[in-house]
Amino acid sequence: GFWYTFLASNAAERAAALGSNLRTEEGGAFVESDVIRDAETLQTYFQSRGWLDAKVSFANFEFNETRTRINVIFHVEPGSPYAITNIRLEYGTRSPRVPQGAEPEEFEKPVVTWQELLDYLDIEGLKVPADQFQARYGSDYMTGLVNPEQGRYFEALDLTEPIPYDEYLLNGEPAKGSEGFAGIIQAVLADRGYSNIELSMVRVETREDFIDTDWPTPYPVRRTELIIKLQQGYKSIVGTVNIRGNEATRDRAIRRNITLYSGDVYDRNQQRLSDNRLRRTQWFEAAAPGQGVTSRATPRLVVNEDGIVEYTDIDYDVIEGRTNRFNFAAGFNTSTGFTASVDLTLLNFDISSAVSWLWGEPNFTFVGAGQSLTFKAQPPLDRQQVYSISFDEPWLFGYPLSGGVSGEYSTIDRGDYTRGRLGFDPYVGWRALPDVLWSFGYSYEIIQLKDIASNAPEEIKEAKGTEVLSTLWSQIQWRTTDNPQYPTTGWDLSYRYQYTGGLLLGGTLDFWRMNANASLYLPVAQIDKTRTMVLAFNVTGTWQDVHSDTEVIPFPQRLLLGGNSIGGRGTLRGFEYGGVGPSRNDIAIGGNFMLTGFAELRFPIFPGNLWAVAFVDAGELSPTLNTFDGEGITVSGGFGLRLLLPILPVPFALDFGFPIINQPGNREQVISINLGFGF
Repeated sequence: GFWYTFLASNAAERAAALGSNLRTEEGGAFVESDVIRDAETLQTYFQSRGWLDAKVSFANFEFNETRTRINVIFHVEPGSPYAITNIRLEYGTRSPRVPQGAEPEEFEKPVVTWQELLDYLDIEGLKVPADQFQARYGSDYMTGLVNPEQGRYFEALDLTEPIPYDEYLLNGEPAKGSEGFAGIIQAVLADRGYSNIELSMVRVETREDFIDTDWPTPYPVRRTELIIKLQQGYKSIVGTVNIRGNEATRDRAIRRNITLYSGDVYDRNQQRLSDNRLRRTQWFEAAAPGQGVTSRATPRLVVNEDGIVEYTDIDYDVIEGRTNRFNFAAGFNTSTGFTASVDLTLLNFDISSAVSWLWGEPNFTFVGAGQSLTFKAQPPLDRQQVYSISFDEPWLFGYPLSGGVSGEYSTIDRGDYTRGRLGFDPYVGWRALPDVLWSFGYSYEIIQLKDIASNAPEEIKEAKGTEVLSTLWSQIQWRTTDNPQYPTTGWDLSYRYQYTGGLLLGGTLDFWRMNANASLYLPVAQIDKTRTMVLAFNVTGTWQDVHSDTEVIPFPQRLLLGGNSIGGRGTLRGFEYGGVGPSRNDIAIGGNFMLTGFAELRFPIFPGNLWAVAFVDAGELSPTLNTFDGEGITVSGGFGLRLLLPILPVPFALDFGFPIINQPGNREQVISINLGFGF
């Protein structure tokens, strides 16, 4: 169906596929030699997408009515699209390298089976029996292809359903972030320790046969076959790991995030994960190619007493970003009103500089160790005030342990009540795997509810006063994303359980809460070296209930759904804050079981700074798990903008949300704004 897809695609899609290679462009000068070259470019593109007999030529041009512009006309003869009906695998292994003249060792065995490769490629078919190889493919072709003692293996498959012959499908499409069959095979072999493989895809010329398909094309589909030539190669050893460009960040802080160690087996997948881990730190320039982090692998051979060893050297080039931010800021949020604050954020902090300064050895850099320090002072200008400070150390004493502490005093006036919080929150974490963090923490909170409106529901009036919460919590998180705020790839999975009160912890409330969150980020199109269109998905579930002496969870600890919160929790755009779920007199009273999800398409306008988004949100909040009903779900859709700048204390967000599936009692709000300015 490529022909129809190509004709139906919009101008932006065509430009992404062809525009960078075409010399003729709208508004430019007409040069006949450029147009002829563009016809060749179009023909090559058609052929690479499976229209192997396509012919494109410059046909003519015509003037517009005022004779000020020329319309260029190309003549296209697409011919038949080609479909792959049979795939052959020529798999080779090698004996370990030994010095010249030494006795060669036995050849290695394949580390992946033919069926495993087919499963990864999502291809189904019937295996061609070995006794039919010569009759099907000829004795000359088969000579030497099957010889396990020499590391040569062969398999073949007749496909159940033909697949388009498309070089982008086979070898990847950079414009859409796809690595194709080749990328999948490389990743599978890398998982097994073979990252420097040799791989090629060869189309087989066949007689002119046509096959029946359900493809939406007016042209008959022609049959072809494919040979996958795979040379397993050798297990390569990591050689040197070099870092360049880190003018402020210490080498050891960077190396802690790189899971490629000299002497280990080189793993291409670990290199990709290490790249993402470094980008996730936000130490480097997000607007630069690779978000300021690029790496390359260079294999080399070394002869020693034991034989010939293949090493792979890794070179990292980084571009330092702005990690120290001090802002006097003002802003507006539809949920919290107007704000004014002083914000200090140090994302690559070095606390040893402060210690040296205290000991009389001035060192005012305070940068490079990978710690983070944040401070915020937001006086009560309108409805909210916040005073907070936090410190995080991702590698305690150089071990895969993290630790941190934060403190906060805040109040917010919701109109019908005012909620205050005074909290102290230390934690420690263990990096069980490079991308898996298991954290344990304690939280001591004093929660106050006051200034209750006369028309507020009884659930809110009964909660007036002060509660003391003493909480132990544990969380495990698996994160492979490349950016904590606007990822372009990877996933973020987490589960958190917290236990409040009871005989051991004390406090005035006894309840528990569990939360599970899953986010997935898929690169849809690589617009250029610094911009990637991303499709983001998220599902979050939260459930809480009482234990011990508490009979009902009071209002300040209940869950709320609706609005566009900065942290994303309880977000359902197109509705007021707390505008979805249980309510009385159009005032939210909260619930104890909540399920939410969203799908969001993010289009970067300026790299690392400005995005346009389109979204669909869904969610439901119920008093308890037992009262949850899937038919009560609320769904909204809309569009918006995101702006992230160093001078902004928080990301600017402007969203327009509209109900798709609504429920009685929900309170709508089309526009939601989160705006901040730094000075």
